[in-house]
Amino acid sequence: MKGLEKLAHDHAYWADRVRTLKRLGEQSASGCDRRQRKADLPDTENWARASGDTCIQAAYEEWRNSDMNEFGQHETGFEEFWEEAISEGRACSACQNVRRYKAERMQARKRLGAVRAAITRVGRRLQP
Repeated sequence: MKGLEKLAHDHAYWADRVRTLKRLGEQSASGCDRRQRKADLPDTENWARASGDTCIQAAYEEWRNSDMNEFGQHETGFEEFWEEAISEGRACSACQNVRRYKAERMQARKRLGAVRAAITRVGRRLQP
């Protein structure tokens, strides 16, 4: 039964970790400098210039509209484009945290999935 207790503990830990990282990401997204600047603009003034709600969305739109090669593919992936945006100062720290929390959350979800698979395997062995 010690193994089952560990699986239950691991499941609870990783499920809580996923929820925590999701909440942290949402809180960071609300602190985006671009979103704050956009909220401060009057409705009629320069609204179109502040494309995208967050730095991440603006970078994605810029990447999506960038030049493509003859095969209809972008020369660089979005991750490379995002790193370039960070180095050029086009991404605020809040949006950088959102991306970091998302990467950590995806890793935690993988771990949670592994724990669930292990629980399923144990359950199948317990069946009569």
